[in-house]
Amino acid sequence: EEGVIIFAGPTGSGKSTASRLMIRRGQRPGQNVISYEKQIEERMDNVIQTEEDLNSGVNLESFMYAALGLDPDVLFIGEVRSPEDTRRVIDAGNTGHLVITTMHANDAFMTMDRLLQLGVPPELIFGNVRGIIAQRLVRRLCKKCKVPYELDAKMADAFNTIRPLGFKAGDTIYRPNRNGCEMCHYRGYMDRIAMEEVLDRAP
Repeated sequence: EEGVIIFAGPTGSGKSTASRLMIRRGQRPGQNVISYEKQIEERMDNVIQTEEDLNSGVNLESFMYAALGLDPDVLFIGEVRSPEDTRRVIDAGNTGHLVITTMHANDAFMTMDRLLQLGVPPELIFGNVRGIIAQRLVRRLCKKCKVPYELDAKMADAFNTIRPLGFKAGDTIYRPNRNGCEMCHYRGYMDRIAMEEVLDRAP
């Protein structure tokens, strides 16, 4: 596998957590995985993790030079912002390695615009970027106290206007309980779930 996979979203959207989850679930015995992070927030088993240290000369440029010499199967690069670093990361997808990284952008298509704004040539983007996963975290209704109600025809039509999901009058959907319960600490919501938009490169 080779190319670049970008997890995009604003601060707090869970993109770093999702990217690490992809690495853990995709690991195979004997696979060589190396990471470069501004600050190591979570230790990952069987991953060589490198933390940025500008005072000691450990930056992305020096890391890429050293890491590519170790012939990694997967490179995980923490968030990239500067034009130079972004170009290095995207270019690394053309070296026979799978590169996973994160970027601030509101959605998948805006990630493409962001790459262009950072000076990455279009041919490098379309040639090396395998996919973009933009995500948000949304609140999940409390399973114990969520309140069911039936859609009427007017509301079903309104939902289907936003996105054609096939809602019809009489369908049961749920809303939060305004008073909540002990399980959700009286908030009506419990935990969060990721909503993802995937832009996949055609084979």
